[in-house]
Amino acid sequence: MSYALNKTMLDGGYGRLDHHAMQMMKIAIDEVTISACHIKVTCPNGTNFEGTTIAPSTHRGEVIINRFPLGISQPILNDGFCGKAVLTNYLTPTGSLTYDPEYLAIDTPVTAHFEGNRITGFTGAPDMVAAVEAHYADVADRFGLDAYNIDSWHAGFHPLMAYEGSATADPLRWSGTAFQHQRILHFHTCGTGPPGEICWMILDPTVLIDGVALWENGKLHPERFETTGRVLDAFPELAAAFAAPAAPCGIDR
Repeated sequence: MSYALNKTMLDGGYGRLDHHAMQMMKIAIDEVTISACHIKVTCPNGTNFEGTTIAPSTHRGEVIINRFPLGISQPILNDGFCGKAVLTNYLTPTGSLTYDPEYLAIDTPVTAHFEGNRITGFTGAPDMVAAVEAHYADVADRFGLDAYNIDSWHAGFHPLMAYEGSATADPLRWSGTAFQHQRILHFHTCGTGPPGEICWMILDPTVLIDGVALWENGKLHPERFETTGRVLDAFPELAAAFAAPAAPCGIDR
């Protein structure tokens, strides 16, 4: 499955970066995250959750499609995590099922509180919380889903993924492409079957792996871990890309 939206993206660094090198980097990132004893995630908007990874079962593991360009790490099951995620910009679909309206604009931040794979509640401006709750109820009722289930989360890592447009112009197009950007971590929620039906898009995450930031303020630092560092050593082109990553992700903050 190709995520390049046009010829420019395909011809640029996003499409031309060594695919095999990116496959090796993904394997290395997955090894670092899945083997971690403790992970903590924060973001500038107030997201703060932590916990331990749980090895995915067969039916909750990786997707079986081949992604190109490759720029997303293996989903981390949320069962072992608790805390809060601050929702901004948009709630978007996962691409699994189609529904209308396809997204919900978040005008003021809403905080989602959770324990393991259960959303325990939303807080924020009453009208915005009501809109979020109504959106969840609508999507869940349409398909007979467990509205407040969280399946997993993962972060983008493609260093040359650039979304030059604005998310506001087409939130669906944005969320279905920019999720591979280093500056975006997203959750899969609403429904017990992966990947769920509603995404939370978290901007500029810091992901601490046993106290060391693999992502820091939306920038991946593979040089900080031996496993990912070996991939940089093996592919100088990849190391150069991570040293000077693309910036635009469709949203400034």
